[in-house]
Amino acid sequence: MTEGDGFQDDAESERRDAIVALAAFELGPRAPDKYWSVVCPMLMGQPTKIAWCGGFALWCLRESGVCQWPSGEPWSWQIGKGFASRLPRTMTPLPGDIAYFDQPLQHHAIVERITGSVLHTIDGNQTPGESVARRTRTLGPGVVFFSIAPLVRRDHADTEPAPPPESEA
Repeated sequence: MTEGDGFQDDAESERRDAIVALAAFELGPRAPDKYWSVVCPMLMGQPTKIAWCGGFALWCLRESGVCQWPSGEPWSWQIGKGFASRLPRTMTPLPGDIAYFDQPLQHHAIVERITGSVLHTIDGNQTPGESVARRTRTLGPGVVFFSIAPLVRRDHADTEPAPPPESEA
């Protein structure tokens, strides 16, 4: 669990709402290359081979202006690693946080809200076809949440996101 989970000031709340609003704006049929062109151009042109749910989630963070290294360089997708592991885990997800499902397939989604024991997300790489869609799931084992708090609080936080791996330096 991250320190300060559940607390949001107005600026953090506005940043989180902007991420969810951007994800919701993308609902419907979408071409994965729109997201890969921003977060990992080398994956463009492979829509049937590469799941793009994580690319969509990272794109939402980047396009909202919160996913940058302290140097100002935006985060990019790491093949075989994704991006969410750079964020701290949380037991109390808030809107804009990243939900990660490990089974039956690895999947990333933007947390829209939690109502009781129901998780509401906005997910890329959905059927039919290539779509962004709202999903609801019962909270339970098999989902890990990654907090975007270090990104949305960075203007007034003492900590920065983890530094990039050696290969990105």
